[in-house]
Amino acid sequence: MSKFVAASGLIIAFFFLALAADTVSAEDRMPLPTATPASPPTQDIWIAVRTDGLPGSGTRADPFDGSTPEKLDTILLGFYWTYNLGVHLMGTGPFRTNANHTWHVRPGWVVSGDGMDVTTIQMVGNVAGMPVAVSVLA
Repeated sequence: MSKFVAASGLIIAFFFLALAADTVSAEDRMPLPTATPASPPTQDIWIAVRTDGLPGSGTRADPFDGSTPEKLDTILLGFYWTYNLGVHLMGTGPFRTNANHTWHVRPGWVVSGDGMDVTTIQMVGNVAGMPVAVSVLA
């Protein structure tokens, strides 16, 4: 009797697997679509921790001065309404931003640095009492 019960359970399990396979629609069996590559930035700016005291013009040869949290936050807030922006952080930094900054990464922004183990972005300031979540790049 135990062999019959085991065999019956196997037949029932096989039946449900076959039934489930027949109920999968053709759409569910289709391969997943591939991601569409994002369009490249339409404008690029370069930011560095400058030590020469010059503000810079934002080009690769003359990057903006992001040497303090106030300067970096002012630069990024100035591009708040610019979509598809390439933000290139040159050098090791650290590039510091205030915890209560008012800029946010906008649609199409691509933020890059000199490498994952090279460029550092750091949040500074007091987050005590802030009513919402805090993010460096939000």
